Amino acid sequence: MLKELLQIFQYLQKFHKDNLEVLRIILEFLLISKDKKFLKGLIEGDKEQIDENLSENLRGYGLEAFSANPKINRKKILKVLLDYEITPKDLENFIQAIVMHKTILGLYEYATPIEVNLLVCKFLDIKSNESLYNPCCGLGSLLFGVSERNFDYYGEDIQPKILYLAKILSLFIGFKRSYLEVADIFKESAFGDLVANKAFCYFPLEMPLNLWSFKDDDLEPFIKSIPEIPFLAYTLRHFKQKGVFIVRSLLLYKAYGKRLRKFLREKRLLEGVVEFPKNIFPHQIEEFSLLILSKQENKKVFFADVQKFYLKEGKYNRLTNIDRIYDKYLSKQDSDISRLVDYESLDDGNFKASYYTQKKDVCDSALLSEFLECIYRGQRVEAKKDGVLVDCYNAGIKDFEEYGFSERFLEFSPKSDQKRIEKLRIQAYDILLSIRGVSPKVAIIGERIGEKRILPNAGILVLRPKSREIAEALYVYFLSPKGFLALSEIYQKNQDRIGEEQIMNLLLPSGFLEYQKRFDLLLKEGEQIKEHQRAIKTLLDF
Repeated sequence: MLKELLQIFQYLQKFHKDNLEVLRIILEFLLISKDKKFLKGLIEGDKEQIDENLSENLRGYGLEAFSANPKINRKKILKVLLDYEITPKDLENFIQAIVMHKTILGLYEYATPIEVNLLVCKFLDIKSNESLYNPCCGLGSLLFGVSERNFDYYGEDIQPKILYLAKILSLFIGFKRSYLEVADIFKESAFGDLVANKAFCYFPLEMPLNLWSFKDDDLEPFIKSIPEIPFLAYTLRHFKQKGVFIVRSLLLYKAYGKRLRKFLREKRLLEGVVEFPKNIFPHQIEEFSLLILSKQENKKVFFADVQKFYLKEGKYNRLTNIDRIYDKYLSKQDSDISRLVDYESLDDGNFKASYYTQKKDVCDSALLSEFLECIYRGQRVEAKKDGVLVDCYNAGIKDFEEYGFSERFLEFSPKSDQKRIEKLRIQAYDILLSIRGVSPKVAIIGERIGEKRILPNAGILVLRPKSREIAEALYVYFLSPKGFLALSEIYQKNQDRIGEEQIMNLLLPSGFLEYQKRFDLLLKEGEQIKEHQRAIKTLLDF
């Protein structure tokens, strides 16, 4: 059904340039198509009366009159919809495709991914006859994740066109107790002093922030570039049990969020933090986390680092393992991804989930520096005019093998500074890291370099482990999800760079030497990959 809906959307785009208008028209068609008897009557009836009949049907739902380009073939669309029983799941998949995948349409600000909605609704655990407040509700896509239907849903948004679409969505899904109003919440809420049982807010990061006369002594002064804090302060006043919030992770460890972290700890509002994978929200390069706040004098905080729970889907990642994440939250047990922390043990400087889940092994772990003979940066070595030239080769990222020993260095570059050459030349079982980059790149030097003088260029950091076993363990660890993430965090915190001090203070997990047992198998698999690559090149006449 998704294919057919996308085809209808593309057809409507030929007649309407505004994508919100296109989405409105197709949603109106979908709502009308729920009544197959009425739909069949429209198809068989007078062509000139279709718009009037469509408008009458929509007004019966409390919506506006049907309005679309007269050149659109109404009956063609209605005939397609007559053949299908479109479910809320079909509509959810369509919204996901339009908003999250086709980001060129510019609608990604108004909804959250399916999996995030589902996880949020699990945490909220909405019961019959409860109430849910959703400021900045956008398209109201959260409703797709709620299994309960018998509750009061209060949604507000500042944009009338978006809220109208949310009304159609809620009607299609079958929510009879949804109350959707246009409002600038910092000026005046449409629901006055409403205090719902629960709340959810995904703060708009792209919208200009007009705080008007909104004040909050605990969390002011507000910064316009950090909209999460005033939105959170506002929403805290409008629920009495539990609230779930999507925030940028920088609030959890940088100076911007210091006042917020102190407030949450002192009030014991923080119940949980879930650290999301990167790149699950379109056009957002920031890292995001989920905050679970509850007004029950929490004694412990649940932290879950789910950064590795994703599948790549097009340009973006999709959150996975929803049930596993929720099961860990319900069990409130320490695990490979989670940790339960006493309030007294919270560090005001850092509320990131990964900070606490990685601290589980602190007592048994050690600094990387303890396993190294030395560490140094590559440097430029000039060939002096009057000096005796020595055969040398340059080593750069281009020479890094994907899996296995790096032993082939083809850039021949004679040098003359014998003392510096001997100081800088790399040895077998050295580990090389890229100094700059968004993503770490790692190599291990093989014994086949022999007596070649190979010099790392200025973009390389050289680590010399104390033994071959340590080198092999370190190489496998850096390629593993846990090690790769630990390296990546160093780059991110240092503006996509890595230096000697940061890498020397990297904390290795207890028993990290066990990674060495996988090294030979990794080499074997790496050789098979190379064989396949060579075979493909031969096949393609390279």
